[in-house]
Amino acid sequence: MLKKLSLLILIILTMFLVACSNTKIIKESSTKNEVIRQVMSTPKKDVILLGDNYDYLFTGEEAKKLLTLIDFFKIEGLNGNINYIKKSLTIDESGIVKLYVGTEFEFQKKNENNINDKKFEQEQEKFVYNFKKRLDDKKIEYKIKENTETWKFLLPNTINIEGKVAKLENHNKILQENSNQLINLNIDLTEVHQKEVRRFSPTQIIVGTVGVILSPILLPIIFLYN
Repeated sequence: MLKKLSLLILIILTMFLVACSNTKIIKESSTKNEVIRQVMSTPKKDVILLGDNYDYLFTGEEAKKLLTLIDFFKIEGLNGNINYIKKSLTIDESGIVKLYVGTEFEFQKKNENNINDKKFEQEQEKFVYNFKKRLDDKKIEYKIKENTETWKFLLPNTINIEGKVAKLENHNKILQENSNQLINLNIDLTEVHQKEVRRFSPTQIIVGTVGVILSPILLPIIFLYN
């Protein structure tokens, strides 16, 4: 009888601890490198980025903002300079993706590996000229700060748009057919996951700890008098 009563008390105590606990949702993230191989626009003016990990679909007003950015990819010399532009992709559990492209563009005047590389300097000057012309043609406001090392362009509106993760069935075929037009754009990719964690109050922790400490003493007594 006493054994059954003790078992019942133990069960009630366990139920009490579980019932009175609460859960907290925490977010965990993992970061990997994404390479955007190709950008394509659909007849509906949607924009799809084809990446090594995922494809990314942007529609409506978000796609219109991205079309301007895609136009920049066509500027001669941009591929060599785009690594200086801050950019990232973030995906949540629902498949929503956010693309961030910073609008502070800093371009080097000197070749970091060879400061006497005159060809590099000429190419950079040509690139900056074309970049300024494209901004002017698009009527995009900008400020420029220049020193002996860099040109820094400051645009007023950061590109921060939302789309969703997709995976095109003909992903590989598209890349093969456009192998001579790949942009190979490196972007930091962060995947965010939610996780439930059960939390106990300080009182519950004390009760549970006391129970664990006393159990080696109480159990022999229970069996002795059963």
